[in-house]
Amino acid sequence: KTEQIYGSINDIGSKCFDGDTKLTTFYDSNNIGTLGDYAFNDCETLESVIFAGEISSMGIRPWAGCEVLTDVQFPNSNNYTCDLSIVYRMTTNTKTSVVELLEGRTSKVEAAELATVTKHEDECFMGTNVKSISLHDSKVTEIPTRCFADTKKIREIVLPSAQTAAYVIIDDYAFMASEIKKITLPELNLECPL
Repeated sequence: KTEQIYGSINDIGSKCFDGDTKLTTFYDSNNIGTLGDYAFNDCETLESVIFAGEISSMGIRPWAGCEVLTDVQFPNSNNYTCDLSIVYRMTTNTKTSVVELLEGRTSKVEAAELATVTKHEDECFMGTNVKSISLHDSKVTEIPTRCFADTKKIREIVLPSAQTAAYVIIDDYAFMASEIKKITLPELNLECPL
């Protein structure tokens, strides 16, 4: 089943396509104001998403539970991009914020992938299927609410280096119900087995 949207749409609301198990492809040719929280939540068969127009803002984990989705295309966007299954918010052509790591990715997230990132959105790595994420080169100073929550396959997190982020604040529930076994603090040569 393919959903194509024609005409004028201002927003795609929260949980708009929630649980649509027949949706495999989504294509939108319009500019959209807001893509709501969990807009495509649990669309387990969703394989292809293209937003040909611009999106002004995105809510929390628009593709939560989309286990086979590995890419979202934003061919004409100045605000968003997807690279190696990571959806980024852009500022002046620079990846500055992680919106969501798509659940279809299973390979390690390398430090260089997040080098320009200064912010992680709430829940951005929640439910991920990767085993390791390195924030070592990022400039992130906060691990937000439920950032790594419910990560059943992840085993290791490397926190940002003191050379790129002077401090890191870890918010409430950041690691709730995760299976993380080790958090590494690079400058201290400290590994915290959990």
